[in-house]
Amino acid sequence: MSDHNRPQPPPVADHWPEQPAPRWAMQATSAFKPLRYPLISLAAHGVEWQGPQGAVRTPAERTLTFASGLPFTAAGRPYLSLQQLSAQRKPGLPSGWYLDCYGRVVYRYVERFSCFDDCDGRSESRYYRWYFLFEQGRLTRIQHTDGTAPITVTEDAAFLEDACLDAMREDGCPHCL
Repeated sequence: MSDHNRPQPPPVADHWPEQPAPRWAMQATSAFKPLRYPLISLAAHGVEWQGPQGAVRTPAERTLTFASGLPFTAAGRPYLSLQQLSAQRKPGLPSGWYLDCYGRVVYRYVERFSCFDDCDGRSESRYYRWYFLFEQGRLTRIQHTDGTAPITVTEDAAFLEDACLDAMREDGCPHCL
């Protein structure tokens, strides 16, 4: 299929959508496991969702891997590139919060690739990148490490990297308890 015949996402909204208080809020649990990606392994805590009338939902995680540079699907929508996940940044919101190409709010967390000495630090230009979509008591995590092939998409994530959770809280995540 040629590019001009491929379905294109709708244009990005020109304003931040009004966000009512979330019905579901994410809370870290005492569960722990390492999450492994190409070139990195990180500590992560389990999450559960607190909902209306005291309801608690435990996520049912599903992970898919996509080749870098090719279209992928996350939270039920197709993306042509990672850039479509942080298509628009608006002033006045905490750093890290964006709108994707569909107008959905996305949290982006970026961490510099590990450097072991000054020489590494001067020549290293790679980053670890995470994108998070929150929808109806579900968290979709998209992870990519610069210079590696796969894009890892975890739908309904049951574990969240500690550094990402801490950054979300610092940046005012309305979904975090």
